[in-house]
Amino acid sequence: MYYVWNIASSYPNSCWLQYDWKRNPDSMQFSENNKLCMNSDIIFYLQKKANRNTFLKYDYIMSDVVSLVSRKLRDVIIETAINDIQLIGVKVLQGDDFLDNYYIPIYLNVVDCIDRKKSIFDKEIEDFTKIVFKTNSLKEHIIVKAKGDEFGNPIVQYLFVDACNKNKIKGIEFYKEPYINPLYEKPH
Repeated sequence: MYYVWNIASSYPNSCWLQYDWKRNPDSMQFSENNKLCMNSDIIFYLQKKANRNTFLKYDYIMSDVVSLVSRKLRDVIIETAINDIQLIGVKVLQGDDFLDNYYIPIYLNVVDCIDRKKSIFDKEIEDFTKIVFKTNSLKEHIIVKAKGDEFGNPIVQYLFVDACNKNKIKGIEFYKEPYINPLYEKPH
């Protein structure tokens, strides 16, 4: 059984980071699922009015460009899936104050894992509303992006879910298959 790695529904909007568009490199390269060589500092900013302590509680962070992971989540990734992800170090600032180092996860493997006969792709919104995975399609990979949904959320094996739970990782929700996309789920 596979899981979809998603941001926690409790993640506060005030804790979204802003990418430094003037000084940082083109952000599209972080979504291309290719190893990168970075030579410059990458900076993200937390809004000055955001509560620093609230922000620092989360290990999976959202921004206006990509998601980021904390050192704690980085360690879980290194233990369970280092061959599946490249981690690019970045600095997070609030004003001029350095908060901590975080990491952009670059997902290195795109796998044909979506069972298109059982999944639902809505052509009008151009997104999956329901995803069912092919059995054993991830093989030795622990974390991947799904072919045909490369900009979607990562797909993970239970080993990673279990490691996150044991390490009390905050800011992630894992959805079992069939994955019903919460963006399109109708209220009860």
